[in-house]
Amino acid sequence: MDVSAIIAIIGGIALLVGVFGGGVQLEKLVIPPINSTLRIVSFVIGVILIIGAVIVSKPEFLNLIPAEPSGSITVPSPNPNKPLLSDNFDNSAYDGKYDTSLWTCDICAFEPQLVTQNDSSLRLDGKNGKGGGLVAIKTWHASQVSYAQWRMKLQNTDNGGIILFFNTDIASGIWSTNCFMQRSNLSTTQATFACSSDINASGQGTAEYSTQSIAVNYDEWHTIKMELIPETFKIRYFLDDQLIGENIPVNADELKNKVLRFAFGVYTDTNITGYIDDVIVQPVK
Repeated sequence: MDVSAIIAIIGGIALLVGVFGGGVQLEKLVIPPINSTLRIVSFVIGVILIIGAVIVSKPEFLNLIPAEPSGSITVPSPNPNKPLLSDNFDNSAYDGKYDTSLWTCDICAFEPQLVTQNDSSLRLDGKNGKGGGLVAIKTWHASQVSYAQWRMKLQNTDNGGIILFFNTDIASGIWSTNCFMQRSNLSTTQATFACSSDINASGQGTAEYSTQSIAVNYDEWHTIKMELIPETFKIRYFLDDQLIGENIPVNADELKNKVLRFAFGVYTDTNITGYIDDVIVQPVK
């Protein structure tokens, strides 16, 4: 029995005492009656222990929170011949779900509705105005990342889009750089594609940079690459091997010393279906 299970059992007993005030017998375990003050104390302890058990059993939850560097930090050197992250969604063991050793939804920015691996790609369905997506369990210091590349396509459904992004916490809010494909109001045969950088503070997003919008066909795979130059933190955006924009964020000096999260998902106010495939994050060589 692991530590989290033991904590949960003890917490459950304390919670039971707090609710019923003792006077309970569970097989050979006899819990005597206690007064109201002790019932309150026992209830609080039970709740704390059960929450603690959940945290102990989910170390990946804490791994998703980027470390805030203080002064100089030591950055481990990744293997230059091995990707930081790679998933082509073709392992049949994860059909109908996704690889939980690589991805999590413990602290997704949005609630997952339907994320399923099938036919060697990952399908994401936004339903009834709710989007869904996954966050990479691993995070990386900005100096470790050379580029991220993936393929994605969007079905011509109701409304919404599909997005992939890096983000991190900075002094002025949450910074992110992203590429997205979304339904166009101007065309029934083509979607709109663009990449941008934004800062979100107190729920308000401020656009820092954006490429030009490009028309792309629905139901057609497109290859996207987001390249990071660590020395300057210049970001270069590619669509189907064509450079479509580049930018150095205004917070570049701060971002150079940050830990990056990596995530993707769909968003909608009705229903939307998008696909992701061949995701790879490569280290600096």
